[in-house]
Amino acid sequence: MRRSCARRHGTAGPSLTRWRSSATVSCRRWSNRYLVDVEQAHGLPIGRRQTPVLVDGVRRYEDIAYDLPGGRAIVRLDGFGGHRDPRTALVDRRRSVAAVLVGVPSVPFGWLEVTTLPCRTARGLEALLRPLGWDEPLALCPRCP
Repeated sequence: MRRSCARRHGTAGPSLTRWRSSATVSCRRWSNRYLVDVEQAHGLPIGRRQTPVLVDGVRRYEDIAYDLPGGRAIVRLDGFGGHRDPRTALVDRRRSVAAVLVGVPSVPFGWLEVTTLPCRTARGLEALLRPLGWDEPLALCPRCP
């Protein structure tokens, strides 16, 4: 996640160093919240972080990949900060297109879904993973309605 977040936030230069450091810490915190509040709290499988993929002949990294008996699913932790320039937004969209073209479902979750609606996010992830062969029961956390 750190590599992805650092890439999203531009190249390090004197003027960007402080902001990039803050953004990297924020991304790690976000990824950890997803791990703890969505995956672990609800008994979901733990996806692989920073999975390399080729997009338009260039190596890119998916935030989280779930490789199950019936195939792969991708989760992207997306936010407004990750699309600071048109090129970054284009690369993100190209990753989405590439995933669809090879039959890999890909869903984005934002900060709100991870931090405020983790139970709803977990149910969405469950629905994504069931057709791919995940057959464990979804655990209810203390926050679940």
